[in-house]
This record gives sequence, structure tokens and C-alpha cells, in this order.
Amino acid sequence: MTFALIEGNSFYCSWERVFDPYLKGRPVIVLSHNDGCAVARAAEAKALSIRMGEPFFRIRELCKRERVAVFYHTLGHDTDQPQRSVSTTVHLIEAINDTIILVMAAEAGARQI
Repeated sequence: MTFALIEGNSFYCSWERVFDPYLKGRPVIVLSHNDGCAVARAAEAKALSIRMGEPFFRIRELCKRERVAVFYHTLGHDTDQPQRSVSTTVHLIEAINDTIILVMAAEAGARQI
């Protein structure tokens, strides 16, 4: 049996960028649906020293000043995202050579987004 670890870099932020290409290169954070804490941060937001779990009320002014795109984690929409990614990945895997090629192609495509 073969195992693979597929890491989604700032997954929820990356997912928002899939639907809005104007977010490319812009700081993006996703807040928890319940208490408004940062649960995902794109690299640009991390560079602004926005920490994981940081309450939004503490970073509201920073986000406004730095034009950080802020999204709320929505349970129905956001739980569908990982399931779609996993089901797509599982259907693509036929052989390790194919998987390596697919991963390399996907990485190249992701860098263009």
C-alpha cells in the first residue's frame, strides 16, 4: 500500500483565490465561523505578522490599512472544498509514475494562479 501526504498550503486562502484571481499576491485571511479568529493565512498575511488564532478585533485596523482580504469560514461551503480535492486526487492516482507527473503538473499550474 502506498501513502501520500498532500499538503494544502494555506488551504482555505488558496481556495478563495481559486474563485477570485484578483486576490493573487494580496494578503488573505480566513476567520473561524464562530469566534472570528484567523484560521488560515496566506504568505502575504503571515508577512504582516498576523498570527494563527489571532482574534479579528485585534487586527481589524491592520487588515484595513494593508488591504487584507478577509473571509469567514462557512461550514457548508468550506467543508466541501477538502472533499472535492481528495476525491479529485483519488481519481487521478493510477500509478506512482503518473502521480509524480500529475503532482508536478499541478504544482506548475498552481504557481500560475
